[in-house]
Amino acid sequence: MKQLLLLAIVLFPLLTLPSAESKTVNGLTIDLIHGDSPLSPFYKTKTATIPNNGDYFMKIFVGTPPVVLHAIADTGSDHISVQYSEAVSQCRYSLSSYREKSITEGDLVSDTIRFGSKDGPLLTTPKTTLECGNLNTENFKSIGKGVVGLGAGPLSLVSQLSDKFGHIFSYCLLPHNVNSTSKLKIGRESTIPPFLAVTTTPLVPASRYTAVLTGVSVDRDNLKPPRSLRIVIDSGSRLTYLTNPLYGHIQTAVADAVDFEAIDNPPAPYSLCLK
Repeated sequence: MKQLLLLAIVLFPLLTLPSAESKTVNGLTIDLIHGDSPLSPFYKTKTATIPNNGDYFMKIFVGTPPVVLHAIADTGSDHISVQYSEAVSQCRYSLSSYREKSITEGDLVSDTIRFGSKDGPLLTTPKTTLECGNLNTENFKSIGKGVVGLGAGPLSLVSQLSDKFGHIFSYCLLPHNVNSTSKLKIGRESTIPPFLAVTTTPLVPASRYTAVLTGVSVDRDNLKPPRSLRIVIDSGSRLTYLTNPLYGHIQTAVADAVDFEAIDNPPAPYSLCLK
């Protein structure tokens, strides 16, 4: 059975912007493509032992005439950020930081961005606020041409579209080896059908999408954190980060549960590799 991850998030009103030009009234559907998928523009037929791209990309069209960019869909970011090019000019702005030590500099600008997918209509937003970067670290350069923030901040994509669609979105992530795209749905189209049985987890009121981690199961062991542990749901992060001592307990439990030998000096950032 294909493994699916479904996340639906409802936001409180944060920002009112001019209405976007579109034929759709219920919402917007956008294709999400895993970086290691054969459908990805960054796909490599020969990959390393450890895939170096765990991101999901969405195609956006920036400026007039439109320039095609592939940007990461990131619930951990509150901004729409693109790298500077000749077609996206006037970049002169302040420093911004991203997860996993990725940094960019540039300007806050207002420009036209177009969204859409092969299955749905194209949405044009003529006055969208975005960051246009002109100085990027190697980490930022390696993750595509930008980031589309889906966070709760006023400059995220869902907040800037809230006047038209409301503060609600959902996404369904397919495995990278499936010859199909994942979907991001914004607006009323993102509502989960009543016949679809899903497990829900309440979010903790915070500036990020935060949930409470009550435990981690490894084989038959149920490992619990020593105290209440909050975790941030960040689709732009390639790894899951946990604090000690819980992480150490999980590492020991995994090594004991499988019949493999641990290798010496595992490659960074991993502390346990089995063969």
